[in-house]
Amino acid sequence: ETLESNGSSSMAAVCSGSMALMDAGVPITEHVGAISIGLIMDEDEDSGEVKRYALMDDIMGLEDVLGDMDFKIAGTRSGVTGIQLDCKPEGIPLDILIEAMERASEARQRVIDVMERAVSSPKKELKDSAPRFGRASIPPSLIGKLIGPQGSNIKALEKDTGAKVSIINDDGELAVFGQNKASYDAAIAHIEALAGSIVEVGSTHVTTVKEVLAFGAILISPGGDEGLMHVSEFAHERTENASDVYKVGDQVEVKCVAKDARGSVKWSRKALLPKPAAARPPGREKPRFAVAKKNNDE
Repeated sequence: ETLESNGSSSMAAVCSGSMALMDAGVPITEHVGAISIGLIMDEDEDSGEVKRYALMDDIMGLEDVLGDMDFKIAGTRSGVTGIQLDCKPEGIPLDILIEAMERASEARQRVIDVMERAVSSPKKELKDSAPRFGRASIPPSLIGKLIGPQGSNIKALEKDTGAKVSIINDDGELAVFGQNKASYDAAIAHIEALAGSIVEVGSTHVTTVKEVLAFGAILISPGGDEGLMHVSEFAHERTENASDVYKVGDQVEVKCVAKDARGSVKWSRKALLPKPAAARPPGREKPRFAVAKKNNDE
């Protein structure tokens, strides 16, 4: 936890960030270490020539305030990835800056040595709390349903899951960014449900009861297709009252058994249930007559 702001604390944030990424399973190729180099110069007041100077590795707050330079340098073992230079004099001689870079390179190697002793490579699996990014796709015909009127559907999706969903092109390719595993998985599950929501005769869907009527129930699919499930399609057995079986909001797995040109759907729960064995009339549990098999040798 960093409780102050100076060269050491800011460079420590770079180092801890690199280790946190590896610990979370983010596949970075190598560690980024960082060090700050300070400077105190004694200049000739007339000529401005530097009479003497001292470089300091990993400067603290007092050295930062009273010194002439705060040179922050971050990088890997093989090169520099970022620098920030704060200086109080009008200029710093190039040879001093070069020496500061060389000292920072040596110090950075030692810092990375310590970092690698703690965590040397990314974990194979991302932590559940780590952000996720991936791709998904839906049929182009469903892009409108994903977006919704004035973007209402996609806004609701992002609000409910905490993920961000972007439409890459008209072919239905999507980019999904989740704050964590739960956020990403929820967004992908919604997209997959939408992709599988195209209702065709013979397809199976988990629908929601929108309205219960005297003669059946109105069901709506995840893709927004509505249709009637007549009370005769509830089960193989006779159902007297639809309200005794379903209520508004119930989830029901059904099969599309018919769809007309206008898109009206006929749902059936019965089509997914095994047919009951045919019952024999009372007193007819056994056949009345036994039929002898013909002997081929006769």
